[in-house]
Amino acid sequence: MSRHGSTRWALKGTPLVDDKVLPELEFIVGKVDPAGAASMATAPSRQRFESFHVPEHVFVVNFLGIPLSGSVSFRAGRGFFPMRKYGPNDGMVLLADTIFPGGVTLAELGSDHFLMDRHLDITTVALVITVIRWLENPGGAVSQVP
Repeated sequence: MSRHGSTRWALKGTPLVDDKVLPELEFIVGKVDPAGAASMATAPSRQRFESFHVPEHVFVVNFLGIPLSGSVSFRAGRGFFPMRKYGPNDGMVLLADTIFPGGVTLAELGSDHFLMDRHLDITTVALVITVIRWLENPGGAVSQVP
């Protein structure tokens, strides 16, 4: 857990680096090391992702915020609006690029990259229920409803 909400990875990079928008966001996220920023570009990140494998016995839970244009915070808005041309995003990364295929995905509607911890108690319960259901039925489908 980061101090700004759940830890999220840009599994396939972020267009903010490709479009050279990241320096404009440093007053919000802090100074970004140039090598770190280069590693978040979409081309090398997607290449790296292709070689990434999670063993089948590992249960993956994707947790992401899905902001609506009216629920984007000031902090996330600096990245959200420039990235709309690429598709749904949380203000820092494209939503599709935060999901590991084959995992179960839990989403918090109305939350952006920085507001994910507003309902942490509810989220924690949802995550625990998801893991319990998986443990009760390993290898089977996990129910999509609580």
